[in-house]
Amino acid sequence: MGRRLHGLHAITGLFVLCLVLGGIIGCGAGQTASIQPDYAEALRDYSPFYLHWALSPNGRWIAKVVYESTESPYIEISDVMSGETLIHHSLPEGDLYASPQGWAPDNSAVAFASAQRGCQGCPFNRLLIAESHPSDSPIHTYAFPFPEEQGNIVLQWSPEAERVVLWSNWTSVLILDREAHLVGEFQPSHCGLNKRLVGEARMIDSQTLLVVIIPSFSEPVSTTDPMASELLLVQGEKFDQCRRLYHSEESLMIVAINPTQHLLLLNEGNFGEATPTFLQIVDIERGEIAKTLEIAGMVTATSSHSRWIALQVDRPLPEEDSLLLFDWQRQELKDSGTVWGLVGWRDNIGGFLVARQPKKTEEAVHFEVVRP
Repeated sequence: MGRRLHGLHAITGLFVLCLVLGGIIGCGAGQTASIQPDYAEALRDYSPFYLHWALSPNGRWIAKVVYESTESPYIEISDVMSGETLIHHSLPEGDLYASPQGWAPDNSAVAFASAQRGCQGCPFNRLLIAESHPSDSPIHTYAFPFPEEQGNIVLQWSPEAERVVLWSNWTSVLILDREAHLVGEFQPSHCGLNKRLVGEARMIDSQTLLVVIIPSFSEPVSTTDPMASELLLVQGEKFDQCRRLYHSEESLMIVAINPTQHLLLLNEGNFGEATPTFLQIVDIERGEIAKTLEIAGMVTATSSHSRWIALQVDRPLPEEDSLLLFDWQRQELKDSGTVWGLVGWRDNIGGFLVARQPKKTEEAVHFEVVRP
């Protein structure tokens, strides 16, 4: 286990806030409310397949891939309420499968990955970036140089929505601009780590990355040199100025970044085993742990808004995932019940949109809003 500077803290505190937004009233920290009936009805058709489409941060638009027997698959962005098609793009020639990878935080574009066939573990050929407006905007394409090595990709937009950060083959991080031009690349060897892989990466600004480095799958683990996880701050035009922020003998996952307070939230633990796991609040400037919170699970989805972060946590028991709300200001967690999935904060409902599955499994997944 890595350093523990302040011990464990129980989930404490209650913060009560009443909101009246869009004709819907929700009171209390982490309180659940129904969403507007017409909006709920518009989302109902998507509920069984919510992992296969992407809802814009403002909650107004749906990005999806449409498969029809009469023509090749195509990318579509449509208005949730009216169903009007705003953007329509055919997939690149030869590609028969695509998956939305995430909206830009300012709603201006959405990224997709496309492949020649859809199957578990099949490699993606390209990254596609579609502008959400105007309708005649071209789709921007980046072809992976070695698609057979890509596998499933993981993608993050930069906070200002000007860069896309992605990694997929464990050996490097690619940085692209909004037009899908490659503008930078990071490899662990830039930091003198020649036998390590990239576990995760996040962009703070156009020349600053936070990167988790993990052991190589092919290297034996030594008792004297455990090849533990490292959290690095990587800067510079060539992403070759490295500073180690945190060392752990267990797995690390980046949960969220608070750039104004120079704080970082990490999920640390031996995931997949019945052992405690933790949220670590890291002071980026000092490279120190400011606080530790036990969560007893692995964070599988996150969404941030203002001082709040919603966390979907996979726990061994109960079978359903937990929803926790983290408050940057108080540095506390609040339990908000169980969820089937966390879609994320959406401006039009003033809260975190979640998918819940009734206990009777034959009933469809439905959506609710959780407000801090």
